[in-house]
Amino acid sequence: MNIDQIQIGFRYRKDLGDLKTLAQSIGEVGLLHPVVVTPKGRLIAGQRRLEACRLLGWADILP
Repeated sequence: MNIDQIQIGFRYRKDLGDLKTLAQSIGEVGLLHPVVVTPKGRLIAGQRRLEACRLLGWADILP
């Protein structure tokens, strides 16, 4: 799924923390736990992982 097609609605967590460390980990070992989206592309879980993948320059992600 194209990362730009994932819709992020209201989220309780405002501060995503240190995404650089998470992005480094994903870059080294891969995305071990995929983000969760509805069939229509609305994000359910994994906003930090999604943003870390954006930092890595990924265009697509497997939900």
